[in-house]
Amino acid sequence: MIDCLNVIETAAAGGVIFATRQIMDDVVCSVWNLYGDPTIESIAQSLARQCRYSGHCRAFYSVAQHSVLVSDQFADPGLALWGLLHDAAEAWIGDVVRPLKRMLSVGPPYRSLGWIEQRILERVAERFGLRGLFVPAEVVEADDRMTVTEARDLQPRYAGKMPDVAPYAARVEPWMHVVAETRFLRRFAELDEARKAGRLL
Repeated sequence: MIDCLNVIETAAAGGVIFATRQIMDDVVCSVWNLYGDPTIESIAQSLARQCRYSGHCRAFYSVAQHSVLVSDQFADPGLALWGLLHDAAEAWIGDVVRPLKRMLSVGPPYRSLGWIEQRILERVAERFGLRGLFVPAEVVEADDRMTVTEARDLQPRYAGKMPDVAPYAARVEPWMHVVAETRFLRRFAELDEARKAGRLL
């Protein structure tokens, strides 16, 4: 986490902007507050209604379904909860395709989409009792594998442009958004119960 950026930038109007953490907290809060304080229901609803890959797939395929499938790869409840919520920031900033997200994450952190996404994820992690503030490496790997699996099953012409990792054996069949939302909430309830019982190892 960046405590203070200590950046001085000359603004277009000729003024000077001191980009401190407090200023950037205000930026993140403006995004956060646009849709209100997060609840798991609001996250599930938003992600269930967003199509992955900007809609470039053979059928509607939601971020919520992707999140459930990533979560299902883990027996450990702590990793499974991170798998379910690794894209939770997209409930506020939307699902941005990877090439564009990489482009928007280049440059000063206080202008980076990735930086804003991480700040929101930190708040999600704190609110829902996730282990740590960063997406674990195991979940990043599962996310990549699921992306390759989705390319194989939902957008085969892009399969060769995906990360060089092995897909999962099980095929992906898209769910209706109401099904994705319901299964997302059901999965969260299971994992939240484990968290409250102290089983997040």
